[in-house]
Amino acid sequence: MRDNSGRIILLLAMVILVFTAGGLWLFLNRGADPTPGLVDRLIGGEVTLLDSSPDPAFGSGGAARIQGPAILAPAALLVDDAAIHVVVTAAQVPGDEHFAVARLDASGRLDAGFGRQGLAEVDFGGGDQVARGGLLQPDGKLIVFGHASAGGTKRNMAVARLLANGSLDPSFDGDGLAAVRFGDGIQSAEAAGLDAAGRLTLAGYAEQAIAGEVFREMAFARLLPDGSLDSSFGQGGLLRDRTRLDMTDQSLAALLVAPNGELRAAGSSLSAGAADRRPLLGQWLPAGARDSSFGQRGLAELETGTGQLLALADAGEGRTLAAGTAGADGRGVFLLRLLPGGAPDPDFGDDGVLRMGGAQDAAVSGMQLWALGNQVLLVQDDGQALSATTLTPSGMRLPGMTRRLVLGPRGGAAATTLFGGRIWTAHAAGGDPSPIVVQRFDLAGGAAGGQ
Repeated sequence: MRDNSGRIILLLAMVILVFTAGGLWLFLNRGADPTPGLVDRLIGGEVTLLDSSPDPAFGSGGAARIQGPAILAPAALLVDDAAIHVVVTAAQVPGDEHFAVARLDASGRLDAGFGRQGLAEVDFGGGDQVARGGLLQPDGKLIVFGHASAGGTKRNMAVARLLANGSLDPSFDGDGLAAVRFGDGIQSAEAAGLDAAGRLTLAGYAEQAIAGEVFREMAFARLLPDGSLDSSFGQGGLLRDRTRLDMTDQSLAALLVAPNGELRAAGSSLSAGAADRRPLLGQWLPAGARDSSFGQRGLAELETGTGQLLALADAGEGRTLAAGTAGADGRGVFLLRLLPGGAPDPDFGDDGVLRMGGAQDAAVSGMQLWALGNQVLLVQDDGQALSATTLTPSGMRLPGMTRRLVLGPRGGAAATTLFGGRIWTAHAAGGDPSPIVVQRFDLAGGAAGGQ
């Protein structure tokens, strides 16, 4: 009979390592308010935090379906105690894309008092209108943003504000619609946020031609609550920024807005002659100037190699948590945490960076990130499946902390959010027209969460 003592010793060592890591984390966080049930699961050896199947108590059999005009793709999912809003790009016919918002009640039924039987459509005129996201204001009004055609190949940043009943808000730029133009070329709002004064900041990119060559630059616009540009920000409410003259393409994908209007934004850069993009993260003062106290001239020096940042979260105490994809193929995933001055936080991951390996099937196309006190939650989408990973504040992953969420057939990327201790998802199910399917996944033990 073969001697298996070596294998047995190795197995015992692995078990001891898992329980030692869990016990160490519990000791270090003994003063924190842990997720209910987490301690029991760690001691019992079961550390899975997420169910992989949708909550069957929501909608019909665990899903709510929105059937409308040739809906193309969800851009954002906004959930509060009263309702569920799904921001989408929709079209009656190809080439006539426009923004639309569907509202469901808490049980998953379309709210007939919103828009037309639960669906409000927003049209800036012309085609090529693509929604990129949305926000809920504290007063119940809804903001949707993205880009809209400005004729030919030109596109403007576009933003609309809706009243609680789904109609356009006439107190916002006169008709509820505002187009923000930096000049000729293609511009888009990819992220947005509100400050304590109710001012709306849009972040994304704007193109301009210089000596016959087209450059894509980081772009911000700040609007007052009435929809007009804020002249105290940038130049007349608009700000372009390019970190170096050899940067041919710099764009922003994520934004944090502080109560005083200070901005932290992340995305990626591509320099002339380079084959791959590199992550980009910076901080800007309320008036629009880069914050010289952050990193080098307002930009963090990131030692993450090639890739791009897709999500940001406020980690508290002035720290910034960011997530992105690594490598030319976008299959690698990493997180980083920065101190208030933009330096890597040595108490997180490996000198501030946590590398999480690659997506199993395809390049990661979308991410959402939340810092929840004694937990970090990352949801990533590779176009085929969603995966949710829960980590300790220091970036420790224990076995079983990553689960793939079962969505069923879909025809594109999913929108996700976190509310009431649940992950909510919306995706196009495919087909023509394609229904949008909304589902929710419980955090085991009822972890507290918010949007």
